[in-house]
Amino acid sequence: MTVKLPKCLLVFEQAEFYEMLKARPDIWRAAIKRGKYRLRFGKEQNRKVNPQKECD
Repeated sequence: MTVKLPKCLLVFEQAEFYEMLKARPDIWRAAIKRGKYRLRFGKEQNRKVNPQKECD
């Protein structure tokens, strides 16, 4: 996993990343909530751009 910051690029192995997040479950909850929001928002935007035609 890579994290781009203003003056550096962080590269974590998956196990390292999970180990850091174990100490802060509140970060997990916030990240999951944000991820769900982004997925739903993206799907909604896609529906607006490409509306399906209704069959008569």
